[in-house]
Amino acid sequence: VQLFSGLDLSNPRVSSNSTGLATLVARDGYALTAAHVLDDGPVTILQLKDPRPGQLLLTDAGVVFSPRHAPDKSVRIPPKLIQAAPVRVIKGFPGADLALVRLPLDDRKPFAPASDPPPPGTTAFTYGSPLSGHSSAGRILRVSRRTTTWKLTTSIPLQRGDSGGPLMAPDGTLLAIVSRGVASPFSKESHVTIANGVRPATLASLIARDRARR
Repeated sequence: VQLFSGLDLSNPRVSSNSTGLATLVARDGYALTAAHVLDDGPVTILQLKDPRPGQLLLTDAGVVFSPRHAPDKSVRIPPKLIQAAPVRVIKGFPGADLALVRLPLDDRKPFAPASDPPPPGTTAFTYGSPLSGHSSAGRILRVSRRTTTWKLTTSIPLQRGDSGGPLMAPDGTLLAIVSRGVASPFSKESHVTIANGVRPATLASLIARDRARR
């Protein structure tokens, strides 16, 4: 799900100060994102004011993505038919570029988080944002464990707009959330991508507590 901060719906191309992704972990809109995606002010997603059956979310420039159509067959629509829906921040995770948010969505298929971080050498994939336009693959290079979260250093190249997106195992299990690219500790001439994960029990507890307040 694409996130926007500083959104300007008066611009014909629907512009924003920055953009990132959120990765759904529950059917009722709970999602993980990189905490730095939230740094530039209130964050929103784009929705149609009068959606048709099967239509999902919007990206910049008003592109509608439908589960029944490939992205190259998506439809561009005018800004007057678009509305910005607020994203609610629930909790950040100290020491990790990671945050739990709730999106104004219902009954969406979520990712299944891994119970533990994968070992080094594991093949992993990222799901490319609509801005980068493609997915990437690589391997886990290093694993750093914390009490309830973990940090993965991967060989996967980072694309613009991918922060907050999913890092997945080959079977689709959610391993971590893409954070940012940094200079490689293994080579001065290359970069690596950092991703952060959280234990499912911790995630489930936070979501249950927030649901109880609603």
